[in-house]
Amino acid sequence: MYYTYVLHSTKDKKLYVGCTKNLKVRFEDHNNGRVESTIDRRPLKLIYYESCLNKVDALHRELYLKSAYGKKVYQKSSQILFHGVKILKFASLITKSFMSKLSNYILETKGELKHVSWPTKKQTLMFTALVIIISIGVAISLGLFDYLFTSILKMFI
Repeated sequence: MYYTYVLHSTKDKKLYVGCTKNLKVRFEDHNNGRVESTIDRRPLKLIYYESCLNKVDALHRELYLKSAYGKKVYQKSSQILFHGVKILKFASLITKSFMSKLSNYILETKGELKHVSWPTKKQTLMFTALVIIISIGVAISLGLFDYLFTSILKMFI
């Protein structure tokens, strides 16, 4: 999972758009002065973020959010946020309670998965073979149907 994010500098009131694989660490890097482009603009607030499935998508979203059209996405939201109203999932990702809830959920899910009866290797192979046989049968049936339909059409044309 990758993230595209927008930071607001409380010092110069400007915005910074970036993308990262680990939002929490990157946000801490920005505020601790380990990012050259924002070192003189601290402190920073995370005002907007989006999750993306891969790095390419995150980079495309970063470029879009830096464009004139993309700025409209978060500027209206950030104006409302600065007046005290939260309308998006701002910064909830990096809170300790969220991380605690997430780890508890993972542990519970892991425990539940132990009680699931998974198919054996033999059952899996049999099911796979069955799916392949049915797929081949459907393909042959569709081929025959297509051949017959084409033959009937040729008689009338």
